[in-house]
Amino acid sequence: MEVSYHCTNNNCNFPGNHHFQMTFNTESIIDINNFATVFCPFCKKPMLASELLSSNNSSNIDADDIRLPS
Repeated sequence: MEVSYHCTNNNCNFPGNHHFQMTFNTESIIDINNFATVFCPFCKKPMLASELLSSNNSSNIDADDIRLPS
């Protein structure tokens, strides 16, 4: 199974026409004890899984609003 992550930062400096996207095999980022946080290599903001984007209105999600636990 694969999971795709999308950068939702509207100010990301990714040079493409669309938001930056990365796809991983689930077993490469998730195990029994951990779930990875994926960061955009261009703007360093946390990226959201495509499942989260499809369950929400993506226009309401902004990477500047995401707060990670300290």
